[in-house]
Amino acid sequence: MVEYILTRFKRKSISVNIGKDAKVYVKAPIEVPISCIENFIVSKSSWIEKNVELANEIIKQKDNFIIKEGHLLKILEENYPVHVIKGNNYGFDGEVFYVPEKLSQNELKSCLVEIYKVIAKSIITTKVNKFSKIMDVEPGNIKINSAKTRWGSCSGENNLNFTWKLIMASEKQVDYVVIHELAHIKEHNHSEKFWKIVCNIFPDYKKIKKSLVDLHYGLYKEGWNDL
Repeated sequence: MVEYILTRFKRKSISVNIGKDAKVYVKAPIEVPISCIENFIVSKSSWIEKNVELANEIIKQKDNFIIKEGHLLKILEENYPVHVIKGNNYGFDGEVFYVPEKLSQNELKSCLVEIYKVIAKSIITTKVNKFSKIMDVEPGNIKINSAKTRWGSCSGENNLNFTWKLIMASEKQVDYVVIHELAHIKEHNHSEKFWKIVCNIFPDYKKIKKSLVDLHYGLYKEGWNDL
């Protein structure tokens, strides 16, 4: 029998999922007996084994992803090296990311995230201004956040939010996300009318939309989504 962590709720069915820690988590109705829960787990054993193995592989990849002197980081698909310097200053000078020495990996990544946010704010704001004129819309505030699952969002007041990780994408991918969010100013939904607006500006959007899924997974394996 697979080891699992059980939580009971007022619910109608049993469910199982694999956490980021590669542990098996089971949710079940309060009144369901253990025997039924374990029968359910047995029925899902192949799926559980496959996804536990995948989760462990991701954990291993994250642990092996080490940033040090000379490591290359992307801005719009261009590679720029990391340079470790003395003192406490950090930033990006157009050619290298410079960061303080003697930082732990978590501290170093957090430092790089702050640098990326500044770069993202500049590049994405420029693109929002460009495409808002083309699309004849007026966005509100533009903010850069650390959203884990969404590249961007548009509020009911037409304020735009973008994750800093978007700046690791390609030029076309960034353009698509910006256009997508600006289209929401006209249509706060994903209706046929909304996608027509996107398509009129960015006909190749389906291909780019799919490529962002692969990028998200790649960044996830490097641990950027944990920051």
